[in-house]
Amino acid sequence: MGFIQAISKSRRKLAGQDIEILLYTKNPDGLWCKVGRIASAIVLTETEATEVVKKLSDANILQAMSADLERLKISGDKIRDALATNIVNIRFYPKDCEVLDPPEPFKEQKLFSKTYPRYLSYKVDSTDKFLELIKPPAARCGSTNQKKVDQRLRRSVPATTQDPKHDRLQNAIHTLLKTNFPDVDYEKNWIDLSVKIEDIQFIFEVKAASSVKRCIREALGQLLEYAHYPNHNEKLYLVVAGDAVALPDDRLYISFLRETYNLKLYYACYDWNDRKLNFYPLINHFADS
Repeated sequence: MGFIQAISKSRRKLAGQDIEILLYTKNPDGLWCKVGRIASAIVLTETEATEVVKKLSDANILQAMSADLERLKISGDKIRDALATNIVNIRFYPKDCEVLDPPEPFKEQKLFSKTYPRYLSYKVDSTDKFLELIKPPAARCGSTNQKKVDQRLRRSVPATTQDPKHDRLQNAIHTLLKTNFPDVDYEKNWIDLSVKIEDIQFIFEVKAASSVKRCIREALGQLLEYAHYPNHNEKLYLVVAGDAVALPDDRLYISFLRETYNLKLYYACYDWNDRKLNFYPLINHFADS
């Protein structure tokens, strides 16, 4: 389930339809970029949205969202009094989502900005020249110029609020593991989660990134450090845990890392709906968790 602002104004016309969604934004450099794609999404009717919101309320998810707003000094009534269709307006499977990492700029920047302003939805043809992308190079050219190392004055910035998604994800996985296994540690020796099953030790590094590739990028160095620094030869199973669904290229990447570097490396995707972990490659010990 999800909510996309751009669909709100055309939701009644699209209700019940199965649509493909291209997601785009303007990056910090001012370039319009494609950031993702949902291959198949159903636009919800008002009745369907109301049913979903009731389930979210029954699961205390809306209450948690309201509490998050209150912590930001924003009235939680914005959630409590909102129309159901202003909370959720589409449903889709995570497997149908593609996140571009990094985002890919559109070729026709000026034409794109005039043709497709933000926060509106548009019916487009895949052959539309405005949608052509500048593909990132396979490799990056080196530079003959070194980076400047002069001290720089950094302006102070106001405090920001941290999204607790990582903690929610870590807690959810911890609860699941504790339900199924007796020997589970939470942040012991700074490791997010660890599980001992028979004589095998699994260590989990939890990441809330939007793609499996980014989760692996952020977690792998930590896992290797926990397992080997300064010179340990611990025979540990390394688990990167997140809620992003592993795409075919992600699975290929994990298999390559395992075979090339002889790593006992796994990715565990937490399914918020079924409250279970899906491992790649499959680990028999967790088959029923």
